[in-house]
Amino acid sequence: MKISIKYKIAGYFSILFLMSLIILIYFTNSMINKNNEYVIKKEVIDIKKHSDIYLKQLFLTNTKVTAEDFFKNYGKQITEDLSYKIGNRVVLYSKIGDLIFDSSEKQGFVNGSNTDLLMAKNNKIAYSINYNKNVVDVNFSYVANLDNKAMGIIRYKIDYSDLYKSGNDLINMIKLFSIILFIAIASISFIISKGITVPIEKLNNLTKKISEGDLNISMDIKSKDEIGELSKNFSVMADKIKTQLNKIQKDSDEIKVLEGHRKIFFDNVTHELKTPLTTILGYAEVIQENGFKSDEKFFEKGINYIITESQRLRRMVIDLLQFSQIQNENVKADFKPLNISELLNGTCEELQIKAKRYNIKIKCHIHKDIILIGDKDKLKQVIINVIDNSIKYGFENSELMVTTAIKGSSINISVEDRGEGIAEDKLQDIFKPFFRANKLSSRENGSKGLGLAISKAIIDKHGGNISITSKPNVGTLVIIELFTTLKQECKS
Repeated sequence: MKISIKYKIAGYFSILFLMSLIILIYFTNSMINKNNEYVIKKEVIDIKKHSDIYLKQLFLTNTKVTAEDFFKNYGKQITEDLSYKIGNRVVLYSKIGDLIFDSSEKQGFVNGSNTDLLMAKNNKIAYSINYNKNVVDVNFSYVANLDNKAMGIIRYKIDYSDLYKSGNDLINMIKLFSIILFIAIASISFIISKGITVPIEKLNNLTKKISEGDLNISMDIKSKDEIGELSKNFSVMADKIKTQLNKIQKDSDEIKVLEGHRKIFFDNVTHELKTPLTTILGYAEVIQENGFKSDEKFFEKGINYIITESQRLRRMVIDLLQFSQIQNENVKADFKPLNISELLNGTCEELQIKAKRYNIKIKCHIHKDIILIGDKDKLKQVIINVIDNSIKYGFENSELMVTTAIKGSSINISVEDRGEGIAEDKLQDIFKPFFRANKLSSRENGSKGLGLAISKAIIDKHGGNISITSKPNVGTLVIIELFTTLKQECKS
């Protein structure tokens, strides 16, 4: 039976695509399962670490009980505390596997084997993953030791159904998408193959006529017509595909750079938030355990730290929200005509009080009645931030100059101080979020490294520019360029 070439092309292409989809689903499922096992392994290690720390702390506060009798005397407290902290079922056994206490009223470990418990009896750390329909449990057991003395066996029952459910949902979505895509590709393949084979079929018909001796044919297919046009169009298509691939590659590189910036930003946010949270949590736990009666000075110190770090954390969150809002392209800025001269003079006067504490004098040389289009509150925030930085890092008994220069439709606002300055290798990162050039030398604590990043984002919204030049132990010059007319692009 003769099969047309268009069916062959469509069939081969569909089979190849189907095999690709099957391989994709298989490897995706394998990667999801490996990732799930990695997550489980990491979490059980963390659970063991935190459990050991908790048992050691509890044992140190109850030194009258030996390690061998510790589980028997404090089994209920241990299982309740660990179950509360970890959010899962906790069971205590003796070294030989006899049940001591269970945080759950249920008897036995449903949907699971005792492999982990048997291995724990042999002084091994073990866990087993148990599947039952839509329920996935992990049984984790290990021998708790203190000073090389075994207290007993701790066993956890942890529910990972949601973790596996999300993976299964993803696989099901991929399967559904693959079926739809396969049907679409098969249909498109047939249409495309038909279009490709039409000129070939015409040429084949012409060759048949010639082979039959019919020379009275119309040569309507010429190299300058269908075949030639097909070749020409294919060449054009190839060029277009190359252009598109270059564009896609460029976009891909930009996305990778953007993802890199996002990762750095996320790592910085995590680091900055972790410090105050660690301090708050540490003091809170100590106060919770010891109260304040035994050491009122420590209690007062701890409360002050908690309040200070909480306020710092609050300011950091507010700055992060503000930074995110400023960078959001969909957020409209409140651009209105404003007198930047009055804004500069007023801000300098307000900050002069703070500057006097360090015997720094702010000198202003500002043109009168400079009108521009902008967001008054946001621009004031930028000016305060820049001048405040100059006060923080300027030398005592020095002068701080705030000047303006008009160049056509633009205005340059300059803030120059005499101070410790910034190293040249750090200037390129000065506007990055959480970057602090002088982490230890500021007169004031609490800097989060977001001020200049927010300031740059605000100036960018106004279609302006902000630049910084500095010399160590000499001073720093900040220049803000804004525009006085609506002809300049103000990003709203």
